[in-house]
Amino acid sequence: MGHSDEWTDWHLTLNGWTIGNSHSEMGTLFEREIPTDRLLTKRYRELQTSPFSKVKVTSEIQWSSGLTDTMRRLEEKYPFPETLA
Repeated sequence: MGHSDEWTDWHLTLNGWTIGNSHSEMGTLFEREIPTDRLLTKRYRELQTSPFSKVKVTSEIQWSSGLTDTMRRLEEKYPFPETLA
């Protein structure tokens, strides 16, 4: 594998995590509708810059409602799905 940059956005809702947009290794962007009841959006990303480098895995907040107590409770109930779509 050469350069690879894949990611998936995950939306935290009152019913758990919902899959959002994703970007595949082939460069295809899959767009999905954002849930109206989302409280948090995180991006899970796997990046490999060369065939000789290790895959770097990150997760970053893309958007937040600011309702930290509610988000914290929901994240305890529904752990973040650290995976690509």
